[in-house]
Amino acid sequence: MKGNDMNEVRTHRPPMRRTALCALVATAFFAPTDAAFKKVPKATLRAVQRNPKLLKRVLLYHVIKGKVPSTTVVTLKSAKTLAGPAVKIRVTGNRVFVNNARVTTVDVPASNGVIHVINRVLIPPK
Repeated sequence: MKGNDMNEVRTHRPPMRRTALCALVATAFFAPTDAAFKKVPKATLRAVQRNPKLLKRVLLYHVIKGKVPSTTVVTLKSAKTLAGPAVKIRVTGNRVFVNNARVTTVDVPASNGVIHVINRVLIPPK
């Protein structure tokens, strides 16, 4: 990758062996919007661009195993991600949050699961 373009981060695919994400396994994906990517601090962006392992970890931190619809997500306090660490889930009124990201669209069908759109990029703990 070169430059400082967020599209490069979103489309760059580091070399990966066959993982649960690549296999035909049902997953739920918390997908950040384009606006969410614009909120990522430049230093974080540079770190992710320069480190394929970190990029893989960030991507897998947005994925949980199993087709988890919104009706199930709202009953959870947390969910383990494919990166390892769990994300926190909370419901406030009629809003659902994954860590500090608000879920803006739910239950978008995907061939291997379901997508929930969020307004921030999730960065895994160190």
